[in-house]
Amino acid sequence: MKNNLISICLVVLIIFCVMAPLTASAVSYQPPFHLNPDSGSVVVKGGSVHLFHSGTRDITSVVHSGDIFTVYRISSSCKMEEVGKVRFVNFVGDTYMEAEVIDGELKAGDIAKKGNISCLMVSTEPCTR
Repeated sequence: MKNNLISICLVVLIIFCVMAPLTASAVSYQPPFHLNPDSGSVVVKGGSVHLFHSGTRDITSVVHSGDIFTVYRISSSCKMEEVGKVRFVNFVGDTYMEAEVIDGELKAGDIAKKGNISCLMVSTEPCTR
């Protein structure tokens, strides 16, 4: 009985030793765009921006081509001020959407809202590796 217990403990220990490196090397996908609110770049009417969203079915089933999102910026007094509008163009991957600026001057870090949906505006510059 004692040998069986030692054998089971040894097998469990070996399994943990084998699984630890596999967990450490799990895949992490880098987003195609990055948030850089300090870049100072402003996107104006006609420009293209990318919005980060949750990627849930709620978003993909509610948002349709041509939908208008109102864009807000959080002021230094922590109030949301309207700064422009964007028109949804298409989804980019699982968690991003492309939109066209139709009004205002927008920056990375602004928040686009349509009803109960909120998206974070990210920089349109690709990530550097």
